[in-house]
Formats: sequence, structure tokens, C-alpha cells
Amino acid sequence: MRWLARVLVWWMPASAKARVCQEVSGDFASLLAGALEGGDAKCLEAYRAAARETGRRAARRLREELRLGNSFEDAQVAWELVSKLSGIKYHIKSEEGRSTFSHMTCPVFERGGKRLCVNFCIPMVEGMTKELCPSCGVEVVAEAGDGGLCVKALVRAKKA
Repeated sequence: MRWLARVLVWWMPASAKARVCQEVSGDFASLLAGALEGGDAKCLEAYRAAARETGRRAARRLREELRLGNSFEDAQVAWELVSKLSGIKYHIKSEEGRSTFSHMTCPVFERGGKRLCVNFCIPMVEGMTKELCPSCGVEVVAEAGDGGLCVKALVRAKKA
């Protein structure tokens, strides 16, 4: 199969490049989270803070490049786009002021299990959501684990 490797050195489809980047970053994030879990709690919280900041930065890029605003609908589009780009297959159930995302496939979970969901994915989504829509929040409806993949909801703040 060395011939296939040589062909890929010469020409590689963009989808293959994206998959390799996704796999390497997923492996790295999972290994780092695992190493931090056994140590000082401040280290793991610093990792979560970095994930939140990653989400905020992604939101700023989405706002700048795609002209997203600060509405619930803009946050939902961002969730959909980031899910799609991450290779996550999902189903959305929309209700008044709430959109529930049920994951059917998730490379994040496949790479790092629940550890990566809790320590990277959820904080990243929280950071992205708060940056795009300060009046919105993230609710974990069901955690990922042996029973299946996570279910998260984008919720609009109730008006007083």
C-alpha cells in the first residue's frame, strides 16, 4: 500500500486533509484531558477554560466571516455549522425558545469518550453560545456515555 501513500503525498482530497486534522486534534485533546484528570483540579479547569475560549474565538470568526448576529437563530446556525464541520450527525427538535440537538454520530465521543465531551465539547459550545448570543444558554439534556451520545439544547433566556 506504499503506492497509495505516495499518491496521497502528491494529491490529497480536501476531505481527507480535514479528517486527518480532526483525528489528530481529537486524539491530542483526549490524551491531554486524560492526563489532566488525574492531577490538580486547577489544571483540568484551565483546560475547560481554554475550551471555552476556543468557542468564543470560533464565534468571533463566524460573526466576522459569515456576518452572524447575536440572536438565538444565529447561535442555532452556528451550532449546526460547527456540528457539520466536526463530522457530527445530529437531529434537531425545535420548540419555542429551545432547540435540542441529539447526536447520532460524534467523532469527539469516538476519540475521547465522555471525558472529552465533558471537558472539551460542552465548555467549547458554552463559550461559542455566550459569545454569539449572550441571552442564550446551553443545557445538557443527556450526557454521553454507555447509553448513547449526548443531547444538548440551545435555550433562549426567558424574558422577565
